[in-house]
This record gives sequence, C-alpha cells and structure tokens, in this order.
Amino acid sequence: MGHQSTMNPTTLAEAYLSARLVTPQYAEHIKRTAGKVGSLEPAAINDYLRARRDQVSSVTLANERRMLLTLMRYGYEEHLIEEAPRGVMRIRQEQPPVRAWSLGAVKQLVNTSLNFRNQRFECGVDKGLFLETWVRLAYDTAARYGDIFAWSLDNLHGDFMCWTMSKTGVAMTRRIGKATKDRVLEITDGRGPLILGGICHRRHSFRLFRKLLSEAGMGGSGRWLRRSAATHVEARKKGSATVLLGHKTPTLAYRSYVDVSQLEEDVMVPSID
Repeated sequence: MGHQSTMNPTTLAEAYLSARLVTPQYAEHIKRTAGKVGSLEPAAINDYLRARRDQVSSVTLANERRMLLTLMRYGYEEHLIEEAPRGVMRIRQEQPPVRAWSLGAVKQLVNTSLNFRNQRFECGVDKGLFLETWVRLAYDTAARYGDIFAWSLDNLHGDFMCWTMSKTGVAMTRRIGKATKDRVLEITDGRGPLILGGICHRRHSFRLFRKLLSEAGMGGSGRWLRRSAATHVEARKKGSATVLLGHKTPTLAYRSYVDVSQLEEDVMVPSID
C-alpha cells in the first residue's frame, strides 16, 4: 500500500479490521460508512457529513464521523495515508430524552407474542415462543441483542445467565425469572445448545420483532427492552440501573437508558402552594 491520501476507504477499513478484534456489528457499520465516502481527505469527509446532516439524527452522524476519524488515525499512524486526522467538522450531538416502555407495556409484548404461536420458522421453531423468549431474556438481564443471540445452555447456571459482554469485556451474572427459564428450556428442547441464535437471520429477527410491536400497537424497538429493564430497577432503587447494565460510569445509565419520566417521584418539583 502506498503513501497516498486518496487510498480507498473501504480497503483501509478492511486493513483496520484485520488488525482489530471488534464485534461483527461494529465491523459492518465501519465498512458500510467507509463505503459511502470517496476518500478520507478532510474535505471529502466534510462534504459527506454535510450531505448526511438532513438524512440522519445527530447521534448517527456523530457516530459516522467518529468511525471515519478512527480510520484516518489508523491510516496515518500506519503510514497508509498522508492526511493527518484533522480538519474534520465537529458535530453538535443532540441528546433527546430517553424513552422506555412501562412494565405494563413489556407485559403486553409478552402477551402479544402468543398471537404468533403455531407459526413456525423453516427450522421448525415456533415464532411465538421465539419472540416470548427474546423479550423475557432481554428484559430480565438487560443484555444486548448480540450477547443474547450468542447464548447457549452453557450460559445458563441454575436460575442465572452468565456471560461476558462482547462490547466491554465485563463479566455478567443476572438472575432470570422462572417463566423465562421455562421458555429457554422449551425452545432448546431437541435442537441443541443455542437458545436463540441460529434460528433465523438477524434481519429476519428484526422484521419479526417489528411485527410484534405493530400487533401490540406499540412504538420503539428491541433496544427498548434494555432501557425498560434499567428504568424499572432504577425506579425501585436508585443506582440499580448502573449495576444491572454493567456500567462503570453512573452517569451513562441516565444519559442513554433510564426514562426519567418514570421516576417522577424522585424529581423535585417547585411549588408556590
């Protein structure tokens, strides 16, 4: 590879990923973002960011900027490109209030999953059982999608799910309810150790979850299960969300996961009465 600032961004992304151990989702995101820019020159990146400004949220735009800067730093440090990682416009990232489902809404999701019973994937697994197991596991553990879909029966120890978070490397042990454990044992009966993984493609699972939300008359996405779990434990005991999520920084839970509107009793309200 030569010393040129116009090195193909996709080629550079592949070189970067070959030297890093990252999650499959992050690898997909950084390759997709690199494929959208003509070069890693600051001017080209700035043109791209301006064009994207009206298409995506400020959070998404800031993430894409971060990934492109990561590739610039890597290429410059490895002498693969000549442009230093500077001159890229800053993105003002707006942080909207966190929204999560109420406990009643989570129960509604579980109940609505029964409407998908007796519908089956090509592998024979019941779609309603799949959805109920997903909702229960995600809510009980507040784990991320990638971790949940990598779990097997080896992660189940009595009434606990034990795993290492792929994003942070932190070891986690979380108790699950009896109904959740029953669903786990039911969905793995006769089909091997994987619990939810291997049943369908990632995109198919997301489409099916959107159908579940539509059937339940609810907005949001599967990510809201992690938010909802964090919000509900925080409502019961302050500081619990940070512990449940496995965070080292207490402020992160409130910034990204806790729906403060469900903690209104803890918020001081001024009054002239």
